[in-house]
Amino acid sequence: MNVNYSETLSQAFVAGPDELKKLVELLQKRIGEVSISADCIDNIQREFTTVKALIDYENPTSRKIFRIYLTAHEGFEKSATIAFRDSSSFSGGVSLSITAREDIVLRLKDKILDIVEGTRPWYNPLTRFFDVANIKHWIVYILLVFSMVILIGFLAFKFGLISDDKEGIELRDQVRGFIIFPSFIFLFVCFAFLSKPFKCLFPLAVFTIGQGKSRFKSLKRVQWGVVISFAVSFAAGCLLLIFK
Repeated sequence: MNVNYSETLSQAFVAGPDELKKLVELLQKRIGEVSISADCIDNIQREFTTVKALIDYENPTSRKIFRIYLTAHEGFEKSATIAFRDSSSFSGGVSLSITAREDIVLRLKDKILDIVEGTRPWYNPLTRFFDVANIKHWIVYILLVFSMVILIGFLAFKFGLISDDKEGIELRDQVRGFIIFPSFIFLFVCFAFLSKPFKCLFPLAVFTIGQGKSRFKSLKRVQWGVVISFAVSFAAGCLLLIFK
């Protein structure tokens, strides 16, 4: 009896020659003949006869790959599809679909997931930060606002801007009310204007094929040399103010 397994993994990925070779070889061994296609930024879908042809693709910026589909089948009894998609798709991340005997599906699923897990970059948890449609992230945003209120209030007391007398308490309440609303506005502005640059700095989908490898190396230098360095310096400055 055949069964079907399908799942979409909402994760960032950096897929290169090694991972693609392993997946194609696995599909060929467990399912059958594999067809490979890629959607490119110039609105052309390119088909590749072998995984080597895919890996040898130059992948220039003007014809950059942003989706890859690996599809295998053997008649009507066994089939499998692995799709690597970027955030421009309806559902970004990695999609899996397997139809075969239950024992084949279970073994193949585990092996595919092991390979896919290895494609997650270090910044994977950050890729959903600007997904305002996700209710879980609203909890994070609210916590950020109240954390800002607590931090600013603490610094105000520490530097004597607000005292603990009656007037100081009234002023504290005014400051709290003044901070909360603008903080929400500030976060919305950040989401509106920083979402696209953030996704460029921490892309959901990266294919290190051809020129894509050098592009990703340059991106990593920016991530660590500019963004992460600034974040660490800012955090260190805040800690110095708190514990000074």
